[in-house]
Amino acid sequence: MSKLNSLKPHDSFFKRILSDERNLKDILRHFLPEAISKDIAYESVKLITTEKVKGYKQYHLDLAVECKIGEEDGQVYFVFEHKSYPDMAVLIQIASYMTAVWDEEMRKKGEKLTPIIPVIFYHGDGEWKISPRFAGQFGSISEAISRYAMDYGYVLVDLRGMRDEEIEERSGGNSFLAFALLAMRYAVLSDISGLKVVFRAAIISLDREELFVIFDYIMHTREEQLDEFIEVAKEVGGENMVQSLAERLINEGMEKGIEKGIQKGAIKGKQAALIRLLNKKFGLTKAEERRIESVEDESKIDEALELVLTASEKAEVMRALK
Repeated sequence: MSKLNSLKPHDSFFKRILSDERNLKDILRHFLPEAISKDIAYESVKLITTEKVKGYKQYHLDLAVECKIGEEDGQVYFVFEHKSYPDMAVLIQIASYMTAVWDEEMRKKGEKLTPIIPVIFYHGDGEWKISPRFAGQFGSISEAISRYAMDYGYVLVDLRGMRDEEIEERSGGNSFLAFALLAMRYAVLSDISGLKVVFRAAIISLDREELFVIFDYIMHTREEQLDEFIEVAKEVGGENMVQSLAERLINEGMEKGIEKGIQKGAIKGKQAALIRLLNKKFGLTKAEERRIESVEDESKIDEALELVLTASEKAEVMRALK
């Protein structure tokens, strides 16, 4: 699975989930209206590019799927858009993408257009109050005018409005999908108790790689409460689990340090990464932070960063800086 985008963790986590074929098919099977899902030829489901160009403008959504559907083996596209807040512009965004797809089809084939069914996944804190039809964007208009106004509907998957049990049931026995969707639901809330419950259950139920995907998302969205989640891991998974999660945290910190290094200079970036990692693993005094910032020998900083992974005490790492 692809890495999370630090600037857009919700969007990239959503794409990460649905880029897996099993998760994608389970979403289509269990979260779409049955009248549609029962006719999909699931062996034909495949991801397609989400970027389209129309004139001089580019349009793209989170995910696009092509598949066969119906008795006549017709083709249909599903386009997925994820939202962590109510976005009034989303229907215009989807309409722009659809017209770009159809414009491309007309230029290539010039015959029939492929039906497109938009699916919006929502897990924000506030209620979703956007009209279920595009025509609702126009406000109050007469019947005579509405006959000529552009209109389309969309499938809304509102995680905020679902109970935990419903999300688990609709995931069709796919434990990773259920925990991922529940994590998305709770990650945007200020109360993290629900997210802790999800994380605790995920530790018990998922394999290591699946758990890392969930933990990676939590790191990007709730980094300020990371110590609390490590405590949950200790309660349920023991010291080995904590070490595995700590190593993932350290690697993430090193990557962030490298990113900072591009802007602040390699040594400054590595110093910042080392301070961040030691603070998370052992804690640092202000004097110790200043000591790290005073080291100009990049090889010593590199050695200390490597030691963080295996060190059982802070002194082991600090000795490398002498």
